[in-house]
Amino acid sequence: MLPLRNPRLDNPMGRLPTSFVNARDADEVRQLAEKHGIPFNEAVRQILALYFRQPFPLSSKRMGDSKTDRLPEMVAPRHIVEGIELLATTLGVTRGEVMRQIIRGSLRKRRGHD
Repeated sequence: MLPLRNPRLDNPMGRLPTSFVNARDADEVRQLAEKHGIPFNEAVRQILALYFRQPFPLSSKRMGDSKTDRLPEMVAPRHIVEGIELLATTLGVTRGEVMRQIIRGSLRKRRGHD
């Protein structure tokens, strides 16, 4: 009998929580997604993946923003989901807060390079 392999097991997925991000940050991610011809959720996944390849310090303090957009719950590779969970536990903040800080920090770093 031929061995059957499930490709989903090679790249297991998990779920990222729904969370709120600054409206300006969300707009910037939308613009990046549009510029590169990818969906918004994929742009968010790529930003998170880039963080884990090139991490920067995050804070245990919550970011306070009044104008917010909601990120939908999305599927992401398991290592990203587990990394977000580990950071949240280590910093004592929510997973959504970790995602907010990664997105904000990544966009700021990008602006610094433009």
